[in-house]
Amino acid sequence: MGELTGELIQMNAHMVVTDGAVKLILVGATLAFVFALLGCKLFVERKLKASFILVGLAGLALMLMFVGSRIPRVKEIKSCVNGPVSLERVAAVYDIVNVDGKELTLRER
Repeated sequence: MGELTGELIQMNAHMVVTDGAVKLILVGATLAFVFALLGCKLFVERKLKASFILVGLAGLALMLMFVGSRIPRVKEIKSCVNGPVSLERVAAVYDIVNVDGKELTLRER
């Protein structure tokens, strides 16, 4: 098979939050809300030791959320194909997220 000599034309690029970071943020926020709510309920019922433990767990869940927000973002590039291009050659440099006809969505490694 002959050499494929097409080229990629970058249309735009922006930084995106990874899926793992989004999951950490959502889990941390949900756990913090639940633990804080239960801690307040137990505080009203005068069960102070258990309420302080739950508020401490809510603080740990907030730290989990903070860790998720500090995960570095990755560069996502939308590019257009001009001519035939070998996807294997593109995949050697970038992670291919989506192929939609002549438009490629790529992420830097």
